Amino acid sequence: MIIYSTLLAFGDSLTFGSRDEDGQSYPVYLSNMIKKKYGQLLIFENAGVTGETTTEAAKRAYRTIGTSKCDEVIFFEGINDSKDNVRTPLEIYTFNVEYITWIAKALEKRIYLGLTPLLKGFGLSHYSVRSNELIPQYNSIVQQIAKKHNVPLIDFREMPADCYADGVHMNRKGYNLIAKKVLEAIEKERKFGEL
Repeated sequence: MIIYSTLLAFGDSLTFGSRDEDGQSYPVYLSNMIKKKYGQLLIFENAGVTGETTTEAAKRAYRTIGTSKCDEVIFFEGINDSKDNVRTPLEIYTFNVEYITWIAKALEKRIYLGLTPLLKGFGLSHYSVRSNELIPQYNSIVQQIAKKHNVPLIDFREMPADCYADGVHMNRKGYNLIAKKVLEAIEKERKFGEL
């Protein structure tokens, strides 16, 4: 079997795969999609940390990205930054995401930045309506950084309500949809032309 690529999935519980019914994650579903569609193997490293903010991600960025043998990095975070007891200031969030982007580029890794999904449903107690006011501001920052550094952007903002397990985390359907969006972004970057 041909190894297609190696990928580092870098993020929080949405990368880790929290609440998935089968204990899986979007990188698992992504690897399976590539195998079915192309007959090639995507090797992934899941570096998702439950409860992590972008400040914590920035602290481990060099070690995590630098020690990985990955070709590509998928990074998106913001939900934990929006918690009522955290509320990461916009200037700090900007630095964190841009720093992670700089690290990936300095290490010659292709990085894809993702836009964080909004919260839906009853949710969890650490969040409130203020989270859904802050997340769009974070997403606007990510869009600006992607444009500034000319890196691909993946839009996870509008996830259907039936993709959520608890208002914050995804279920199997949701993680499969995230994987599908990642695959589409990778295909767009790597499309060589018609055969």
